[in-house]
Amino acid sequence: MNLKISTDTLIIGMSHVEAIIKAQNISNDDFGITVVNLNSSPEIFVLKERKLSLQGIDLEEVSNIILSLGGNFHNMFGLIENPVKFTVGDFDATNQDSERHFIPHNMMVDYFSFRLQPILSHMKEFKKHFPDKNYVCLFPPPPINDDNHIRQFPGIFRPRLKNGIVPKELRMRLYKIQETVYSKFCDSLNIELVLPPNSTMDGNGFLLKEFWNNDPTHGNQNYGRELLTQLSKYTSKN
Repeated sequence: MNLKISTDTLIIGMSHVEAIIKAQNISNDDFGITVVNLNSSPEIFVLKERKLSLQGIDLEEVSNIILSLGGNFHNMFGLIENPVKFTVGDFDATNQDSERHFIPHNMMVDYFSFRLQPILSHMKEFKKHFPDKNYVCLFPPPPINDDNHIRQFPGIFRPRLKNGIVPKELRMRLYKIQETVYSKFCDSLNIELVLPPNSTMDGNGFLLKEFWNNDPTHGNQNYGRELLTQLSKYTSKN
């Protein structure tokens, strides 16, 4: 199947692009941007195998590719408590929680880097197939700091909710570790990593309530609107 993109900018990725699609639909304006959710595009992405097939995409008219690949690993790994509760920190930390299994920060960075290798592979595939485009990578929204919201809208985490929710401080630590890994990936490919807009975060870096989706991990249409404003500097229509 041949998919032709006729806009100057393409945003392509997984579930986090839905916030942008919702914002486009509400405003009745595509902002000169095509948004593709790979999770609902089996002709491009085989979800079960996490395999890309880019040969059938025509991007001749596209100048800018904004990648929103993965992003939820920190939640899948660290939103709900594991059977063995853990914490992450430096060896010389004085505030280690003795009731939790201690994992050194650098070891967790290495683990995230290993588990997120498919994301790096996808980035490389895009650059291989479309080397003449301008690339940026969109980092996912920060954690939600309200346990009640997570309990009310647990989504796919419902079966594990009985294990308890990981403390917000540790969830933020894991999110920042993922940022470190994505930054390394992007630096290796000369891709700029775009972090969430400051307007969407509180003073501690958590996602503000007005941007929460009705699930525990994604931004809503308001978040999507903020992203469109932020991303306008990377598009030709601004």
